[in-house]
Amino acid sequence: KSKSRAETESEEDDEPKAKKKRRPLASASASASATAAPSAEPAAGLGAMVRVEAGTLKAGSACAAVPRATNEELSAVPVEVGASEIDALPYPNRAGEPPLLGLTRAEAEAKCREQGKRLCSELEWERACKGPQNLTFSYGMAYEKHTCAKPADGKLGGREKCVSGFGMRDPHGLALEWTRSPWARGTTGLATVRGFQGANNIVRDRCASGQGRDPGKGHADVGFRCCRGPENAREVDLTLVRRAPLTEDAKVDPNLASDLLKALPDDHQSVA
Repeated sequence: KSKSRAETESEEDDEPKAKKKRRPLASASASASATAAPSAEPAAGLGAMVRVEAGTLKAGSACAAVPRATNEELSAVPVEVGASEIDALPYPNRAGEPPLLGLTRAEAEAKCREQGKRLCSELEWERACKGPQNLTFSYGMAYEKHTCAKPADGKLGGREKCVSGFGMRDPHGLALEWTRSPWARGTTGLATVRGFQGANNIVRDRCASGQGRDPGKGHADVGFRCCRGPENAREVDLTLVRRAPLTEDAKVDPNLASDLLKALPDDHQSVA
């Protein structure tokens, strides 16, 4: 099977790429100013879903972005993501209730199947969080530490501004969320979780942030939300290539070393 690669430079010489298992759905431009409306009236017992239009996700963050988790995310690689629907809130997807935490990934998948849905891929989740404008945070480009901070009552739907341009609510603060994607960052056996539980963490509150967790265990800070529609096959495959470290070369001409030292600013020459 062929893989598309997107290379980026980093301190550890990452070579990130998004791999494609099959042709994605045809993309369509998403309006930068539009906010998706919830789906039609949900069936009894089911919460609302929002539509995530097909379009180009800039997966991860740019190499020069600050903050950035170099070993965990792509370098703003353009990825075409097909249209889908996603639960407006984490499961049980009902405002005023706490998220359901502590299930294994298989148990979360089963809950989604009971509703005729499935777990989202991590790139579907990121697309829903960033919205049509590919924002750094669900609500904008600048960090607002209180907007998605964990509420005191721990309940869903109470933070009006913690919402993406597609209408995805509460992506951060209350729970990490299982995805169907493997944690393909040089490790095996882990599954990707997106989102964050807690407050005041500018790195983890970004839509591009993810972590690897054991899918066979329930975790006290991990919940999930469900998607519906054709699966998007694109996945993150971040291969780390570690090269030999730089070492001192004892054969450097001492006269050259002296000349280089003199070329430095005065306040640098005395640094041991």
